[in-house]
Amino acid sequence: MGEEDRYLHVALLAAAFLEMLTKSVNLRATSATRTGCVRHGVGHQTPFSGRGSRNAAADLRPNILHLNTEGLTADKISVIEQLAYKNKAFIIVVRETHCTTADKLVIPNFSLAGSILSRNHGLATFVHERLEWSLVNQSPEQSENEWLCVDVAGCKIVNV
Repeated sequence: MGEEDRYLHVALLAAAFLEMLTKSVNLRATSATRTGCVRHGVGHQTPFSGRGSRNAAADLRPNILHLNTEGLTADKISVIEQLAYKNKAFIIVVRETHCTTADKLVIPNFSLAGSILSRNHGLATFVHERLEWSLVNQSPEQSENEWLCVDVAGCKIVNV
């Protein structure tokens, strides 16, 4: 298996994992304690299991906004910005940007971590300005399969 094939294989696996993460699955931990909740009574499950014992893993989980824009416009950027704010997303992964210049790839409060420019396809990965990131690698120019990998605070995000 050649180096490009290995990167493609890893990129496809990462894309499948990213799809799994971005589905509407509620990952918040709930408590099954019988102490109950003042509002709903004994036995009601709440996202907290006692005083000060909030699930720390939920706080560390990165929120990723992943979408296919089928052409990135100023109106779509505004919607993406609102979605990111509403969902507390720190990483925005965009496919099908249809942008040929990076000057259109601007989302307030986010840095453009990586992009592949294309009139027919195109990818862009944005990272909130408060996070550290680095571009790890991306598909070669004129490659049949476009992908890019960004390291965000030690977590690899692959956009395919």
